[in-house]
Amino acid sequence: MENNRDINAKAKRHLKKYRIACVICAICTILLYLLIRLLNNPILNIVTTLLFIFVLFFVSALLFKKYILSIINKDLDPDTFLAAIYRGKLGGRNALWQLSGEYFCGNYQNVVSICNSKLADRKMGARFKYNYLAYLANVYFDIGDDENLRKIIERYTTELAKENPKKQEKFNKRLPRMEFYKYYLNQDIDACIAWVNKPTAMPLTQYHRVFCKARLALMQGNTEEATNYYKVLAKEVPQLNYGKLAANVLALQENTASEAAHDSFKITDEPAKVTYCYPKWTKAALIIGICLLLWGTVEETAAYFADLKAEREFREELAAYQEDVRVLVEKDHDDVVIIDTFLLSKGDDVIDSMFLCKTDKDIIVGCNYSYDGESEMFYRTMGKISLTSVSKDESPIGRCSFNAVTSDNRIESYFYTEKDDLPTEYYHLSTFEINGQTVYYVVTGITPNIANVKV
Repeated sequence: MENNRDINAKAKRHLKKYRIACVICAICTILLYLLIRLLNNPILNIVTTLLFIFVLFFVSALLFKKYILSIINKDLDPDTFLAAIYRGKLGGRNALWQLSGEYFCGNYQNVVSICNSKLADRKMGARFKYNYLAYLANVYFDIGDDENLRKIIERYTTELAKENPKKQEKFNKRLPRMEFYKYYLNQDIDACIAWVNKPTAMPLTQYHRVFCKARLALMQGNTEEATNYYKVLAKEVPQLNYGKLAANVLALQENTASEAAHDSFKITDEPAKVTYCYPKWTKAALIIGICLLLWGTVEETAAYFADLKAEREFREELAAYQEDVRVLVEKDHDDVVIIDTFLLSKGDDVIDSMFLCKTDKDIIVGCNYSYDGESEMFYRTMGKISLTSVSKDESPIGRCSFNAVTSDNRIESYFYTEKDDLPTEYYHLSTFEINGQTVYYVVTGITPNIANVKV
């Protein structure tokens, strides 16, 4: 197979289609992932990460089924399938695909060697041990080794009996041939015939059942019927293990088979040296990549919720601050309503803590301060705008330019009623409603007091 240029060329074509499809799928997924992350919403990021992992496993499995598994399932071309598995290093799932290719090519010694080596390693064989036992049973049934087949079935039955009922049901459905082999070993011909006559849409399963029918016909002494089944297999699927087995039986019947051909399906005590086509580091790299992806998302989510907590605490502090301002101003004015409280910054430096409030007559601009050594908070009125001056007929409706007591700066600010009049650059903007009229308060300038400038 390795030296067959036609097989290798076909395998390359299938691998190329598969890889191109995977790349397109990956690019689309990554673009979607990046676009969603631009929204800076950790919840969406988690959902996107899970979607990314889902696509990584589920969609890649669909593409593998479409472009690689179809070689054996639809085209019935085991040589090309096995070549694709080896060339593309696609023998994942603990070499199950590699086993499948070796089995349908008729490389039974390789199948037995792989299964025995996996089952001998408890760590490697624990997850798929029932699959390995099933492949061994397939081989021993195909070559007519009933003694070893019985040992495998007994081992399979004993091991499966230790599992919970749900898992037993799962494997009985996944590995239905094991049920047939039990009927066969018990020589329950009626049960065997009923099993092989069940409808199936899978071509591989159909030809397997033709092979089983031939074996059952021999058990009943119907040599002619068995020969007809073998002829069908040898003619229609000469590339499959069933066709090769059938051709070998027919050749033996005609005394034309060589000793080498007769022994080609026998299992020797010396295990074959098999190269596992799926490197262990690939699986490790995949696991590490997924862990890093999840770790980054979890870290970002933790930071997001930390920010939410900080924002909640800030809002609580702001509400307490607003209440303190209201109490202070209410000492001098009745019916005070706090419109806005804010910190005024210049670069990285906080200049003042300021507020806007409304009384029954005015809009007041103020700043807060405290004397050195005292914890009590005070405020200073920086300017007032009469409520009667809030009109669309006058824009700007007012101008405040006062020296803030708590800083060494002069703060320049304006009131507007027209949004179009707002300056393009400012330090702070407050928007509020007064008697159905939208009012904008803008701090436009922060300049040092001349009296405080050191020469």
